[in-house]
Amino acid sequence: MFIFLAVTSSDRNMWNVFSVEQQPLPAGAPFGNLYTPWVDSVFNSLTPDQRIGQLFFAAAYSNLGRAHVDDISSLINDYQVGGLIFFQGGPMRQALLTNRYQALAKTPLLIAMDA
Repeated sequence: MFIFLAVTSSDRNMWNVFSVEQQPLPAGAPFGNLYTPWVDSVFNSLTPDQRIGQLFFAAAYSNLGRAHVDDISSLINDYQVGGLIFFQGGPMRQALLTNRYQALAKTPLLIAMDA
């Protein structure tokens, strides 16, 4: 799926909210300073193909057997997908597979589930 967005000249100011510059937080903010240079350093180390791979989530199942686990492992190794979304299966198997997949990933995976 591709999403295209048209921006008119009058809309350009709204993109300031996406600025990567560090913005000061109010005193007592609940999470302190959310900016960390780690994210920028990881992003800058990725190739263009790896950056594109980070935009994709793969559907993962913890109840489909070894062939499926190997397929997901290949997606992580070959395309460096950005995350996985788990469908069906049990929580223990999902936890074990999450640990396995995270160990394979060069960039930490974002994990989601259809629950």
